[in-house]
Amino acid sequence: IPAAVVISIIGKRSVTSLLILSFQLPFVAVRLIQFASDRGKLGKFANSRPVAIFGWAMAVAIIDERRAALAHPWWEALDRVR
Repeated sequence: IPAAVVISIIGKRSVTSLLILSFQLPFVAVRLIQFASDRGKLGKFANSRPVAIFGWAMAVAIIDERRAALAHPWWEALDRVR
């Protein structure tokens, strides 16, 4: 529902941009978890082991969801929006 509201506000043309941005999320998530878990860089502010494990689990879930989205013919739905 929130995505439909945003799309209706910003217009159909932006759907393609949002779709492309959603595929960048896994790359950003992995790099962020790597950085936030590095004790050499962040010292005592680095993620604890349970937080790092949770972060990696979420990154794997995001990557798997994006992989599944690539396998689905999402461009057909995009054609219906245009």
